[in-house]
Amino acid sequence: MASFGGESRAAEKYNNAIVAFYKSEVYMDAVLGCVGGFIQLVLFSSCGLAVWYGSTMIIKKGYSAGNVASVMTIIMNVTP
Repeated sequence: MASFGGESRAAEKYNNAIVAFYKSEVYMDAVLGCVGGFIQLVLFSSCGLAVWYGSTMIIKKGYSAGNVASVMTIIMNVTP
């Protein structure tokens, strides 16, 4: 039994809303995935650069590994 025949219109509005929500969620997930990937790229690249530069300082300038490790730790903890 239909209540005033509005069920089909209500179901159609609901389905349209679900489709719109799904499309926006897929877009938002793609954007957040790209942003998270970029943040990890910057983090891992900076760590790699710090290790490379630290090793060159050990080889060329005669720094100790402890000094390089402590400077890397300080820099990684200070930067947000």
